[in-house]
Amino acid sequence: MYTAPVAALTALLALVPALGAPTEKRAQPITVDLVRVPKAIPADPHQATLENRLKFTGNHEDRTRIKDELSKIRSKQAGQAQAINWGAQYAVPIDLGTPSQHYDILFDTGSSDTWVWGSECTDSLCQALPGFDATKSSTVSDAHYQRNLSVSYGDGSEAHGDYIRDKVAVGGISLDYDLGIAKTADIKGYAHTNIAGIMGATRVGILQTDEGLEVDPKTNPWWVEAYQKGLIPEGIIGLDITPAGLEDAETTKTPGGKLTIGGVDQGAIAGEIDWIPIGSNPIFWTLQLDGVGHKDSGAFGKYGKPIIIDSGSTAIQLPKAVLDPAVLKVKGAKDAYNGGQYLVPCDTKESLTLRFSGKDFELLARDWVGREAGNGQCLSQVIYYSPLGGDPLDSRGAIIGDVFFHSQYSAYRLEPAAVGFARYKRDA
Repeated sequence: MYTAPVAALTALLALVPALGAPTEKRAQPITVDLVRVPKAIPADPHQATLENRLKFTGNHEDRTRIKDELSKIRSKQAGQAQAINWGAQYAVPIDLGTPSQHYDILFDTGSSDTWVWGSECTDSLCQALPGFDATKSSTVSDAHYQRNLSVSYGDGSEAHGDYIRDKVAVGGISLDYDLGIAKTADIKGYAHTNIAGIMGATRVGILQTDEGLEVDPKTNPWWVEAYQKGLIPEGIIGLDITPAGLEDAETTKTPGGKLTIGGVDQGAIAGEIDWIPIGSNPIFWTLQLDGVGHKDSGAFGKYGKPIIIDSGSTAIQLPKAVLDPAVLKVKGAKDAYNGGQYLVPCDTKESLTLRFSGKDFELLARDWVGREAGNGQCLSQVIYYSPLGGDPLDSRGAIIGDVFFHSQYSAYRLEPAAVGFARYKRDA
């Protein structure tokens, strides 16, 4: 994870358009249904850790080293039957152009760009679903911010192409927006799922340079621009993610919860959102994670570092020194010795707690206990990794993914910048 010098960041943030003073009359928040899409994820936790590092690392030399190591791992795997875990990510329905062309695209709080593949894309993935055809839209024009689309993600997914400007609508909120149109696209693990792109939902636009990731003052994520134009009442998004076990088939597509843009869904939560100020990272949604605890015994693994909150990731990954004290306190739990997961009795009812800036939030057993491995034992959805270097609390690769959002409603606020959690009403 890259953090630019404070002075440079201050200068960049000063260029970002003010988030207040909407230019038009504000509407009510909108809530749209999400679709849960199964995704094959590597069972090798070291590979998963490297993929997380790659997604949030901007430094060119670091990215090159990580890509080389991942390439070696994948080359060894080629032609072999691979152990696969099944996770899930969540897609939001969007309408593009005039007349509208409808797509489901992944909703990702860990990236900023919104893109779909275009009708010109000839990659095998693009053949499963027709791409956006700009020639059929009467409202298409040149992008206001001329640049090439070139985005990559930790799992090796990539998209390359251009930007256009056209109507981009979610849940009835439509605005003219610079939309990425991929001429080549490869989204790992989503073949045959009808997923056609990604909608980024960070706080700011992201510019990738050789030195690292920086704030791009010339662009904003779609939802931020909707707020600036007064189309939503608050600079807040809320995620209600349906609890889900690991899926068994790539083609399964099921209801996945709800996304609220411009506020939170009060009908989904018990009580109020408990807001936690974000850390110093100017780009991502980061919180100070004090550690992970075992709710019943009070056993606690200390961490004390910032961690990225990312709806575009599936599992919770932390150093072994953080997870061992809490997870191994669960009756019958043991290290699976597969490089990162734990084996726990499938009938486990014991919760874990994640402590952010002194506040505890529950991770229910139904969410952190995953699929059966045999003999009544299940694999955990909290995964440890060995430190990369001498620090047992090395934060490279640490992530809070969707597993946690099955237990806690999550909300993301621009001003003052914060992430919030609340218990679901269905679990009260």
